[in-house]
Amino acid sequence: MITRTALNLVRLCAVVAWSIVPTLAESILTALGDTSSIPRWPAHPGHDLLQDANVGHPIAAPLVAKLSEADIARLSQRFAGV
Repeated sequence: MITRTALNLVRLCAVVAWSIVPTLAESILTALGDTSSIPRWPAHPGHDLLQDANVGHPIAAPLVAKLSEADIARLSQRFAGV
């Protein structure tokens, strides 16, 4: 039950973040089995956390790419002083 709730919470966070970071949210939602172009806003978020939305659907891993040392150096330089 804890894992199910955690995965449903990840989905809820992706739906909420979709308008701000649509590419990241879409990749997370796709990995969780939601293939709609615009994610459905949950009617009952608290209740939805306990539902078995995609039972048996394998989760594509990783959900996001790991930052390499080169990425960290590039981003540190890009955002230095911001």
